[in-house]
Amino acid sequence: QINPMYDFATIDESGDPTQFNWGYDPKNYGVPEGSYSTNPFDGNVRINECKQMIKALHEAGIGVIMDVVYNHTYSVDSCFTAAVPEYYYRMAADGGYSQQSGCGNDTASERAMYRKYMREMLKYWTEEYHIDGYRFDLMGVHDGETMNMIRDDMDAIDPRIVMYGEGWGGNTVYDPTTCSGTATFMTTQSNSSKISTRIGFFNDQIRDGIKGNVFHKDEGGFVQNNSSYAKNISSGIFANTVERFSKDGKSSGKFELNWHAVTPEQCLTYASC
Repeated sequence: QINPMYDFATIDESGDPTQFNWGYDPKNYGVPEGSYSTNPFDGNVRINECKQMIKALHEAGIGVIMDVVYNHTYSVDSCFTAAVPEYYYRMAADGGYSQQSGCGNDTASERAMYRKYMREMLKYWTEEYHIDGYRFDLMGVHDGETMNMIRDDMDAIDPRIVMYGEGWGGNTVYDPTTCSGTATFMTTQSNSSKISTRIGFFNDQIRDGIKGNVFHKDEGGFVQNNSSYAKNISSGIFANTVERFSKDGKSSGKFELNWHAVTPEQCLTYASC
């Protein structure tokens, strides 16, 4: 999994090569970031070198998953705003921008043209650069219908392509009805039953169970002998599926879960970043 590698807004591509940015400041989603290139001022060079990198990793037997951040742009002073002001972003009741992303602007995947943009851009990276999968930053900001469509798009290209992301709930302000006329729902853990079983959710429940709540740094987890987290570990071992089965295949009871994965494939177990 590679951090975002499309064009960043806050890196001076002609500047100090030791500059660093996580890449969560999207500017141009379809352009490789120039600061990684030997010559950022020649588009042919940055494109060719990006493709060479992916090809070399493939030849070494390594698949390439790209972290993608379609939930916000670095600034609302963007190409989207220049095209159709306010259309591509979600607006709050007070006239400001919805900001579950914490970056001042949530994009509106439930609207026809941003949905189209996400689908076509991901197909472009897949077909042109041969990316093998995508990790969606703040996936819970995107509507589930769009994400399911993207999964279908990827399957049509290559069913081995991986999709997973952060299914955290939040307070993004979305249109109640999508552009296709269906009720809008977000790609969150709580909506896992509505999401393709081939889209994975990070399992923060077992993460917190192992090491303690991520927001309370002094609170130990199961590895610090905090037995109150035992249920998190137990359910996580079984991929947050609803029932645990004994060796004879019979149900041995239900877990107490914060969220239910429809299948084990929906649950991405991790301990820390």
